[in-house]
Amino acid sequence: MENQIKRFSLKILYHIPQSFHQRKYEIQHILNDIDILLCVVTWLTPSDRIRFSGFTPVRKDQLHSRGGVMLHKNYQCQSASRYNSIYRSPGFTLTQVQWNTLLSNVKNNSILVGDFNAHHIYWNCIDTDSNGARLVEAIQLNNFFLHNEYSTTYIDVHRDYRSNLNLVFSSNDIADTIKVEIHDETWGSDHFPIYISSVRTDKKKFTEILESNYTSFFLLSMKILTLAKNMNSLRKKLEMQSKTVLREKT
Repeated sequence: MENQIKRFSLKILYHIPQSFHQRKYEIQHILNDIDILLCVVTWLTPSDRIRFSGFTPVRKDQLHSRGGVMLHKNYQCQSASRYNSIYRSPGFTLTQVQWNTLLSNVKNNSILVGDFNAHHIYWNCIDTDSNGARLVEAIQLNNFFLHNEYSTTYIDVHRDYRSNLNLVFSSNDIADTIKVEIHDETWGSDHFPIYISSVRTDKKKFTEILESNYTSFFLLSMKILTLAKNMNSLRKKLEMQSKTVLREKT
């Protein structure tokens, strides 16, 4: 039955291009191989127009910040999963309540990926800061799964420094369907792109197969039950015949 179940993989890319316009030709090429692109630090303003054939943009531009954008293939717009991208600017500290509130807004069947700028030895940083400690507590409180605790996602060539600032979380209900791969090139950024694959089952086909196999199993069970009844009936007849023969001999 397993071979009959259709599975499909949704391919997501998280990237920090540090100027969307300067990377637009690279992005056009990247879109050939993915279904969803999540970008932060785009440096787009509300007046900037972006258009890629076959993709729908969802934008969050800010006049005095760096903004973000999601591009998804048109046929993916009704996907049941939720894809959340975040960028937390360095230089200020969130309270525990703020971290808890942030993660509590991410519901089941969700992926949360972003540059958290939070350090913790748990996810391969050399030390732990207050944001990292509070983020860990928020993760545990909201029952999230971290997929890249051993990776390196940030590099500062001038300081010869590496860290893991870009993290991929998912709700536990879909954690076993998620695969994460860190690209080995930065594409001109100081952050490594992250590929996220979400392997899903065709639920309609899965249900049909289950129903079909249940029917087959039910019919087979009925046949076995009928055969058992027939065998039991035959056994009783043989026992009766044996008793009759024995009585006649005596």
